[in-house]
Parts: sequence; C-alpha cells; structure tokens
Amino acid sequence: MCIFSAEVLRVSDTKILSTKLGQHRRGLVYQMKTSFENPTAMILPVPVKAGTSVNFFDWSKYYNFFDDLEKLFPRPTTRAMKSDSLSWDDKDSIEVVKVGAYIASFVPSKEDFERLDDCFKLSDSVFESLPYKEFAFVVAQLDPKESNKKIHPLAFTYDIANEDYLFVPTVHVHDNKEVDRYGDFDHEVYVQWECNLGGFEESPFQPDQYGSKLDVEKVVDLISPVLPICKNRYRGKLKNGDIVVKGNNADLEFFDKQNVDELFYGVKA
Repeated sequence: MCIFSAEVLRVSDTKILSTKLGQHRRGLVYQMKTSFENPTAMILPVPVKAGTSVNFFDWSKYYNFFDDLEKLFPRPTTRAMKSDSLSWDDKDSIEVVKVGAYIASFVPSKEDFERLDDCFKLSDSVFESLPYKEFAFVVAQLDPKESNKKIHPLAFTYDIANEDYLFVPTVHVHDNKEVDRYGDFDHEVYVQWECNLGGFEESPFQPDQYGSKLDVEKVVDLISPVLPICKNRYRGKLKNGDIVVKGNNADLEFFDKQNVDELFYGVKA
C-alpha cells in the first residue's frame, strides 16, 4: 500500500524490495494490485540526498520479478535494462518519463507538487499530517486500463540522505483526504542489508547463488551482489507508517510518532 492522489477502491498484494547498493546508493522495487475509477498517481516518499535525483528502470518485461525473488526462500514442502534519469532542476514543469505502464516523475520537494496537474497532487491537509517536509517524492501516474490488475514492478535507484538507514515506504493514504492512524497492511517486504534483522527470514542462498533464481541481467542495477536478502510479512490492521532499517532493527515508524525528517535530514519538527 502507499499514498494515492485520488481515491482507490482496493489495494492488495503489495511487494517491496529495498536494497543497499553502496554507501549512499539505495534501490527500491515496488509492485501491487489496485482498483480505481478516476485518474490517480502512486506517490512514494523517498529520502533523497539534496541536490541528487533518481534513476528509473523499465521492468515491464520482468513482471514476475517477485515470484523469482520468492524462490530464494524455499518452503520445506515445496539483458541489462534501460535506465532513465530524472534531474533536480528549476524548470517550470516536472519532467516525466514513461517507464512501462507508468508515467513517472521525480518531485524534489513538497512545494514542487504545484508543478503537477491537480489530479496528481496531495491535499494540503494530507501533507500537514505527514512527516515528509524535507523529502523528495516519486510520482507514478497509473493508466486506468491497468485498474484491477497487478502492475509490473516500478524500480529505481537513488542516493539516500543518511547512509545509516534503509527506508521502505509503506504509509497508507488511499483517498487524499485524511491520514488514518491505522492501515490495512498486505505487504511482503524484502531488504538487503549488512546484518540479520530481527523478525525477518534470511534466504539460505548466498549472494553468488542469486543468479540461479533471478534474471541477473535485468536486476544487476537493483540487487547487491554481496549482501543477504531477508523478508518479512506485514498483514492486518497495523499502525500507519513507514519501515526504517538501522543496524539489526527494522521498525515500523508510525506517522504520528516519527520524525523522519530528523532521521534523514537533521531537521526537527
């Protein structure tokens, strides 16, 4: 689940991979199934290092990426991709790129939403309820013909504002009217990090064995060749928030308690 600029009827089967690719470099892959009637956009808050941007990867040909990723977690009973970079600049309009089924934009700040069409903006009341005053955003416009389907993964890399953390955007806003204290979670979250995470299952496969399950040519820019992959499931009604990883902890940081601006940018509320 995530933030939407207009009401959606249903969101389910959300799968997210957040990876550490270097000291500051991070990767994010996001896939879900959603149903909606009116034009809308998926909005992902991203703690991008000031003055830098994101790189999108067209994974429309790797629809089953998360099915392959799940093969790294066996149950007891059971070509390089094009990269499109969006820059941080002062143009009057936000640059957009087509990334498979998505029309994607990089929005460097809350104020820059004014450069988007009204149907893809967040309301002032929602913004005031969220802790992203210093964050950048990835905005992925959804084609109505993709309604009630599982859309192919949206994949991108970026430089994180604070190298001590890994960030997984999971906060829920599905009507652009208010931010509920609790959200209905239906998430499988995968991470690549330096150490074991409490509550997460670690794949028994070593990094040099990932190629036996994944299409290496397609994931080369998003998967670390040296770090383990772990996963956890978040199901049911949970407090609304994002997942922040540091050390061997992966905490669901609640929107009403966290100050992620301070964590990533050193700015207190």
